[in-house]
Amino acid sequence: MQLSEQEVIWRLTENSTNILSGVEILEKVPQYRSGSYIADLVLKIRIGDMIKNLVCEVKTNGEPRYIFQAVSQVKLYSSLIENSYPVVAVPHIGEKGKEICKSFGVGFIDFDGNVYLKFDHVLIEKEAKGNQTRAKQQTKDLFAPLSSRILRILLVNPEMTWTLSELSKTAKISIGYVHKISKTLEEKGYALRDQNNRLKLSRPRSLLDEWASKYDFTTANSLHRFYTFEQDSSRLIENIRDIADQDNLEYALTLHAGAFLIAPYVRYTDVHFYVKLKEVNVWKDRLNLRPGESGGTVTLVDPYDRGVFWGAQKIDGVDVVSNVQLYLDLFNYPARGREQAEFLREKKMRFE
Repeated sequence: MQLSEQEVIWRLTENSTNILSGVEILEKVPQYRSGSYIADLVLKIRIGDMIKNLVCEVKTNGEPRYIFQAVSQVKLYSSLIENSYPVVAVPHIGEKGKEICKSFGVGFIDFDGNVYLKFDHVLIEKEAKGNQTRAKQQTKDLFAPLSSRILRILLVNPEMTWTLSELSKTAKISIGYVHKISKTLEEKGYALRDQNNRLKLSRPRSLLDEWASKYDFTTANSLHRFYTFEQDSSRLIENIRDIADQDNLEYALTLHAGAFLIAPYVRYTDVHFYVKLKEVNVWKDRLNLRPGESGGTVTLVDPYDRGVFWGAQKIDGVDVVSNVQLYLDLFNYPARGREQAEFLREKKMRFE
């Protein structure tokens, strides 16, 4: 039975000494109030001669979407409390949840004994026994990497009809797999067959909604963050375009930099673009990038599946992912991604 949030807070408070073994806990304050905000728990700790307030946001579920919510909340609460460090606390945190926290400079703890704290000159990282091996998930749902190729093709051209053979060749996957996914689409009411037995989407809007609710850009892809000496983002994008043309490199802008060329709504400073993993170092050298230990203004994105490049569009000579991929990437992105995604959809994606 899943614990309630209050039960998780109580259990965390009671067991914090064991979970944070080796760290001196000076004070435990559940429901810590700061102005109009209430942090679930604040742990005042001492490490050597350093004292820090761990501001903990507690969730009952460690799935990525809940971790993202917790990260946004705890960073806000932590900013209101002096000498503090934000921490997400859940009964169990998975590998994706860990990646999310680390990428946003947030610590985590769970009841299994997983701990990650990184602030000032302190780094505490503990991995619970049994978590060292991550099993590869073989999912058969519609939104697995291979399946997503089919969905992307259908959604980029929602009015088109397809034979399974055409989809198989376009997506570069077996016709047997295409048959299985197409059957699932029909069973869920997302697609139908016309009089010629060709497949066509019947509810593209609903399909995109469900996909967006299950997809997260930050956890789905591998991100390589760098700093650039180029202060003009527009000029940086021109450099990316020119280098790709000169060296025959495949790339595609995404997130706010990509959306700014398609349906500008949110101004951007960071540039994200998909590349092939084997070409990351080429891009780093050609753009004169420097590694960013935390954050960075340029992110080279190694995609979860090469299908993200399908349907890429050229805007003023610059390659940008399809509007479908752009919407998905933005939808759950914390930095005003949802606003930009909805504006893009309103202006450029008039699905039924």
